[in-house]
Amino acid sequence: MATIYLRISGVRYDNQNGFSSVSPRINFGYELSRKWSIRGGIGFASKAPSLSQIFPSDKYYDYLIRDIRTNDYAFNLIQTYKIAIDKLDLEPSKIWKYELGTNYNANFANFSLTAYYNRTFDGIVGRDQLINFDYPEVEFMYPEDNSAPDYQVTGYSNRVETYSLPQNSQETTDAGIEFFATFNKIEAINTSFSFSGRYVYTENKSFNEIINSNSDQANTAVPYGIFTKYPGKSDDLKLRGTASYHLSELGLLISLTAEQFTRKTTYATLKSTYPFAYINGNGDRIPLTEENRENPEFQGLLQNPSNSRDKVTHLYHNFHLRLTKEFENNLSLSMYVTNFLNYRPLVATGNHENLQNEPISFGAQINYQF
Repeated sequence: MATIYLRISGVRYDNQNGFSSVSPRINFGYELSRKWSIRGGIGFASKAPSLSQIFPSDKYYDYLIRDIRTNDYAFNLIQTYKIAIDKLDLEPSKIWKYELGTNYNANFANFSLTAYYNRTFDGIVGRDQLINFDYPEVEFMYPEDNSAPDYQVTGYSNRVETYSLPQNSQETTDAGIEFFATFNKIEAINTSFSFSGRYVYTENKSFNEIINSNSDQANTAVPYGIFTKYPGKSDDLKLRGTASYHLSELGLLISLTAEQFTRKTTYATLKSTYPFAYINGNGDRIPLTEENRENPEFQGLLQNPSNSRDKVTHLYHNFHLRLTKEFENNLSLSMYVTNFLNYRPLVATGNHENLQNEPISFGAQINYQF
């Protein structure tokens, strides 16, 4: 007989940094038979902004106007600017979590398949702000040969800088599928097998444009470029298999795990390596046309071409070994070796090759059951 069950798994109340939140979750299930069932869940949660986000520190900028060093004296003239940052009006970040899955218990194995979807909104992320400074133009006088100079401010020019402030501008989506399969022990070889895998897709939206500084710092007429930004996207497919051999006479369990990193893609974040606008020396936003954005004066604004291309990391593997000794007094001792083959392949990611897998490492664990 089919059975339906509904359960409120919990309600959590938080009051942090002056923000109150309620985080409920509901689980449900439907047993189609004694072997097959489906299940699901939905939950809501929020996280209050931290004190460092609500009360960010003031920003300071130091400009070295002149540095003179002789055998008789050392002279430094520095202009400091301070931006006072008041308390920010931030909201808690919020997340909805959805989950749907099924379990099937066969005579020879147990299978599980789960799909989930998480959506975070009002996430807190730093966003660049523009600020204009009156930069002093200074004239120096040297009344005495062996003494530090006198100076006077003859005028001011504009200097544009950026700083980052937290905002509720981030929206993130995580969607994925996970499966598990655990097979009964094969008595003839005293070995059991299990397999698992997961596919995860992540999309991060915050704002559709970014400000990047000019690599040619001497070009004060064009200090920043503005670029069109895609949502940050990535996906990842991993598989894992474990074989466990049990020597019951010795109370010894030997487990060998093979991981397969099948494919990982980080999608392009910039629409173009060329800016569609720039910030001039007065802090004004100036649009660029297709014709003039390739002018030599804007060459320092060009971004790395890799940011406008997808980066794919192709298949590679890793292997782990674990030995567990069980004693009769409910005590067990485990020793494990991560990447026991010390396999570190060079794998292409985009136009570059990178070493994958961490070097071989060892560890141990003691368990006691009362």
